[in-house]
Amino acid sequence: MCRNLINVITHYSSTAFRAGEGGAPGRPAPRFILNILCTALAYLTIHTHIIWPSLISDITSALSNDLEQAFCLLRIIKYMAEDCDNDNIVADDSVKQSYYSFLDVHAREHIFRNIFNQWALNIPTLQGN
Repeated sequence: MCRNLINVITHYSSTAFRAGEGGAPGRPAPRFILNILCTALAYLTIHTHIIWPSLISDITSALSNDLEQAFCLLRIIKYMAEDCDNDNIVADDSVKQSYYSFLDVHAREHIFRNIFNQWALNIPTLQGN
């Protein structure tokens, strides 16, 4: 289910979707839809991080293809971090602590290095806008 959700986020945030390729509407997906999808993935990862040890690398590799996807990745990471302290999230404290430790070890360097490398590649494009 998580991988399917990643695929949906990747599709709706892709350049091809925004360009109208392959029957896509040729405009960006509504921000609130992408926000809800990112929130759903972050929430789901709390409950799947123990059985899905490669989730950080999977999410990062899927959402590092362009700037819009990198923004989705940052939203997901933001929600993942916020969910560790959210009392409204239904999960045992031990699961939340395990999740927080998992994020601390896996996300810190891997995600931000990939995002900054991607942005560094796109600096000429960004400066042209």
